[in-house]
Amino acid sequence: IGPTGGYLWGFIIGAMIIGYCREKNIISSFLYCFLACFVSTTTIILIGTFYLSFFIGDINKTLILGLYPFLVGDVIKSFVCAAIIQGSRRVFP
Repeated sequence: IGPTGGYLWGFIIGAMIIGYCREKNIISSFLYCFLACFVSTTTIILIGTFYLSFFIGDINKTLILGLYPFLVGDVIKSFVCAAIIQGSRRVFP
């Protein structure tokens, strides 16, 4: 698949995590919804970074290229996602 294949595999696990949280109604409040989204997106990044490390070989370089640049985006995406989910519950109960 190439060096970015781990991120694709991570999407499967991330989708399972957020689906499980929705099924168990864990995302009922904004905070829990944010945390579920953050755990899901961070899982994707961690699996992708782990897979990428096999191609790069140096863990520090792997973290610099495959993890650190995406953490701030994960927080922002999780916040926006939680806001959209909570807002859509008012429109579609």
